[in-house]
Amino acid sequence: MNSGSMGGYHFHGYIEEAEANDALPDDERVKTLVPDRILHTPVEAADWLAELIGHVLDDGTDLSGDHAQWVSNARDGGITTAVVDDAALTVIPVPTGLPCVHERVADGRSQSAGRVRIDRGGRRR
Repeated sequence: MNSGSMGGYHFHGYIEEAEANDALPDDERVKTLVPDRILHTPVEAADWLAELIGHVLDDGTDLSGDHAQWVSNARDGGITTAVVDDAALTVIPVPTGLPCVHERVADGRSQSAGRVRIDRGGRRR
């Protein structure tokens, strides 16, 4: 009874302050890092990416085509990684029932760790 979510999957959203080449491998990320966001449907996963990337770009870029591709990737069980502002943003489908580090740490509730600076460059406080 997983209405709206991909059969037997939830999604981990990770933000790493690293270029894609320096980011952790996906299997290590799932085993060791608490995700920045727990996402329940492919659309929610795509929305999360679009929101973060939109904040970084902050120029009105139309992400609707990308959003549709991200939804498709998530539905197909694919991993999506985008690198923006020196941050690797990754959504990984995880089989429901797989022991997850986030369940031990936060009882599986959605969270936002805020480990990345999304500052659109040059803007200082």
